[in-house]
Amino acid sequence: MVRLAAVLAAAMLAAMPVRADDGVWSGGCFGQGAERRCSVSALYGYPELRGPGGSVTVTLTRDAACTALTVAFDGPLAADHPARVAFDGAVPSPVAVQEPRRLRLACAPAARVLRIDFAAEPRTRTRVYHWVSLGERTVEVSLERLRVALERLASEG
Repeated sequence: MVRLAAVLAAAMLAAMPVRADDGVWSGGCFGQGAERRCSVSALYGYPELRGPGGSVTVTLTRDAACTALTVAFDGPLAADHPARVAFDGAVPSPVAVQEPRRLRLACAPAARVLRIDFAAEPRTRTRVYHWVSLGERTVEVSLERLRVALERLASEG
């Protein structure tokens, strides 16, 4: 009975969105004129229920056409649970193109908050007590500071 209560408590905590803390920032621009591309990245950590915390790296890349958004994960995503993203409180929608450790949106909307719903691949072999929902994570990241930093970089050239 105690084990069941612990599993239920862990499942409820896994379902709660986590606001990622501001992380390590980096950025730069390359190229000249119409070929100029600027990007800025930030590493965000989030708590993990089954061991050390995880992290996501969010990158905004701007070129002459639009601003792309890339999210890189510190481990593989569960193949049978596609990641979903939402901007500024909208309903999360699945990402059409997804790699095992990264997702990319070619032209991302100018939003203030990014919400990422994803399921991490289990780090250990599946057990009888394994519930997929225990691997699900929701991370919210503020894009505002990233956009300001990107605009500042782009205007310097």
